Amino acid sequence: MLFKLSYTVSRLDIHSSEPIQFDFGGPDEIRAFIRAPSDDERDKGFQSFNAFLDILGEIEPTKKTIPVFAALFEGRRPPEGVKVSSAEEMIHHDGPSYGLKCYPEPFGSFIDMVGRKLSSVGCSLVSILRWRYAQEGGPSPISTRGLSVSNNNGVSWYPAPSRHSIVSITPPHSVLAHQKIDIGEICNLVEENQQEPVSQELLREAKGLQHSSPRSSVLIAVSALEVAVKTVIVNKVPDAAWLVDSMQSPPVVNILLHYFPVLFSVDKSFYEATKENSLIKVITDAVYIRNQMLHKGASPPTHEKVVEIIAAVQELLWICDYYSGHTWAERHIKALHPSAG
Repeated sequence: MLFKLSYTVSRLDIHSSEPIQFDFGGPDEIRAFIRAPSDDERDKGFQSFNAFLDILGEIEPTKKTIPVFAALFEGRRPPEGVKVSSAEEMIHHDGPSYGLKCYPEPFGSFIDMVGRKLSSVGCSLVSILRWRYAQEGGPSPISTRGLSVSNNNGVSWYPAPSRHSIVSITPPHSVLAHQKIDIGEICNLVEENQQEPVSQELLREAKGLQHSSPRSSVLIAVSALEVAVKTVIVNKVPDAAWLVDSMQSPPVVNILLHYFPVLFSVDKSFYEATKENSLIKVITDAVYIRNQMLHKGASPPTHEKVVEIIAAVQELLWICDYYSGHTWAERHIKALHPSAG
């Protein structure tokens, strides 16, 4: 049986008339299609900068769920407000299906399992795409458009009952150049259970708060850098893991000035390890401002300063990703590529 979990992906702007397909294979033959809204969909009010994502999988229903699926395909549903114990109690009627709570077990558990399986692929795919290609956008970009099921290989679809949906839409956004996507690389990263680093997720939160809460934005941005620096050191020097993890607030400026140049002496250098370097200056200011706000209740900085801090932290997060082994991150480092991002 073919299942399809559909999402809207906030602020993922794809300039392509054709869907981008990712084949993950496996026993469930999972595939993903991501695309821009069609002309008809835009006419109905869908925004062109929000992508559509469909995750499809061939998942065999259990013996006990087959009668319930057969009833669904016949147009039968639980009576309004009634929890049924078997498919025989489902009836023909119009209107909503009243959610999984009205359906018999183990049908509800099976639908939950299908949703989790497809959702895990969808969330990983969006996370890796945004991270790999430096796409802007909030920390929780996807909202579900529902799970569907087909018994004729996708010729017709039937909505599956659900428990709930969560919508989260936040700016900013950037354009994902579909022609630059390495399909094989992305599939490998998903299959290897790679995820966008916590530091990058934190920075998305900081970006989302820079207008409404500049204080929180700076606090989270500096924390994102501290997490990234810790991660790099642990990856490079595993024996230092306990010491680094014990540091609640690592001295990031000193690490950038004195430790990274030694630790990565044979690697590329992306900044000058001097106090006069503009990147180091901004991070020094950011740490000072963070400490003043935390320990003395100082007022948050101006919006211009917040923007400057976030840009510097983003630059260093890409550098940390590069030093952690993700060599493609070099393409997003503005010191080498001023048009990156």
